[in-house]
Amino acid sequence: MLTILGLFFIMYKYKDFVLPKENLLRQELRTLVVVILLALLMTAISNATNETADGGDEMLLEEMDWLAGRWVGEGFGGICEETWNPSSGGSMTGAFKLVVNDAVVFYEIMTITLVDGKPQMRLKHFNADLTGWEEKMDVVEFAYTSSGAESIEFDGLKYELTDDKSLRIVVGHKSAEGESSETVIKCKKQPL
Repeated sequence: MLTILGLFFIMYKYKDFVLPKENLLRQELRTLVVVILLALLMTAISNATNETADGGDEMLLEEMDWLAGRWVGEGFGGICEETWNPSSGGSMTGAFKLVVNDAVVFYEIMTITLVDGKPQMRLKHFNADLTGWEEKMDVVEFAYTSSGAESIEFDGLKYELTDDKSLRIVVGHKSAEGESSETVIKCKKQPL
């Protein structure tokens, strides 16, 4: 945008040097230059408007609807079941359940919303009897780090669609001693 305004300034300031002195030819060239510069200006404005409408770097929740569905796999010593609803109302909601030896170990309620134009995942953990792990007003938050066509990565959590029926979930952990490790859950899409 500044480049185009700079071109207008240069053309105006040095019009006698840039354009020939003959009146008719000078007017035609000036008209042509103005039309070209206006076309460039309109293109720049259109691009800026499209970036704003599309959010530029912002990710739309609808772009993550590939995650919607019921996903089942093995992890954490049992069967993991994670279900996501398609985006609506400015959020995606999901639920997780870990079952070991035919008994529920814990649940999670999850949301993904846009915060400052970037997806943010929040969740709460619950025991089998629905007593919460976190304090009433506290949630676990995962900040967005990157995404691809069919993947999204948060700080400590990654979802990756490996084919239309397979989802790979990578959960990062830190031990009390500060050592990092990962749990990989390979899920298959299941009917609801």
